[in-house]
Amino acid sequence: MKDLWIHENYFIPKSLPEREQVENVLDFLRRRFEEAGWHEIYVNPGELQDALGFDEERELGIHLHLLEELGFIERGIDVTLKASTRLLVPRKIIVRRARELAGEPIGKAVERILESQKISSTSRCELRLVEGALAEGVEPAALDDVFYQLSIEGLLIYRAFARAYSLQLGPKMIEAAPLNLDEGEVKRVKEEMEANLAAMRRYAESSIGDCLREEILKYLGAEKPPTRADECCSLCDVNLKVPWADEPLWEDLTDPGRYNDAKYEILKAVAWNASLGDVKGRAPYGAWTLAQILTGNDYMATKYETDRERKKARRKLIMASEHFGVLEGLSGGANTVLGLMEELQSEGYIKQIKRRWEKGEYMYPALTEKGWVRLEEGRLFG
Repeated sequence: MKDLWIHENYFIPKSLPEREQVENVLDFLRRRFEEAGWHEIYVNPGELQDALGFDEERELGIHLHLLEELGFIERGIDVTLKASTRLLVPRKIIVRRARELAGEPIGKAVERILESQKISSTSRCELRLVEGALAEGVEPAALDDVFYQLSIEGLLIYRAFARAYSLQLGPKMIEAAPLNLDEGEVKRVKEEMEANLAAMRRYAESSIGDCLREEILKYLGAEKPPTRADECCSLCDVNLKVPWADEPLWEDLTDPGRYNDAKYEILKAVAWNASLGDVKGRAPYGAWTLAQILTGNDYMATKYETDRERKKARRKLIMASEHFGVLEGLSGGANTVLGLMEELQSEGYIKQIKRRWEKGEYMYPALTEKGWVRLEEGRLFG
């Protein structure tokens, strides 16, 4: 009930944007469509946020939704803008499989993008998917699908870390119609949001005697056909057998701690991190940053770097590490990693080293002799 009150009294009232900001978004998109020859465009949410001063992507999404409702744009499926990528097999094998999956144009695009963006097997690199797709004249969404399939088949690592909005011209954008945010339109949008919230509440509060399938069909504008209870939903038949009943929980699938020795992975990452002290222009990361790297959180790993160019360079180096994201999805995230580091230290595998830098001193983890022996023996922690 508390969440419901927050939506009714805060989110919905605050979700109605100001006219001036809606006009700013519309002008930005008009310029982008014009630059693209009035064809489909792919917009980086970060670029739009920075250009127009939005504090968060949710606020931006509300403005885009309103422009879609008003008929100025049509929003498609978001596609990968950039991905952390590393080849796991020779490039020619990947290209051959891409051709088998999606035909010659996509296969050729995969080959040229991997080559031109210097994606290799030695370290993770930033693959600029939308940029590459447009340069090769193929649909970004189709290329994105192929890279995901190649990743599923174990041919490469492909982890998206930035998405792009896919936007098409709406009828009012084509007509160059003026923006009309009269009270009637604002009221209509508010009523639609309230209706959606009511539908969500009805579904969440459904009980025996109600029908979940009927609620979903009604929300989608369809009517429920006559259906036997044992073929309908879990409220019509509480003993209903469902195809996914024997499937493992989502947490079982996404928690690498269930199939990956997290402590051993941390041990390897600590050894790599300490070795950065011998690389010109580099320095070991502190434990907190190393935990962000292991969990694939490049945003947090670079959050406190204020210089724009240094932040960009730091992020590129972090994502190129073979240890970036190896524990992504680990239950508890970076906090769990930090806890495991403390365990390794208490067990004598890790020690803390003090290092001086331009702003003072900091501590970073390094392996003890016991840690090196464990790593060289290859003994997992189980």
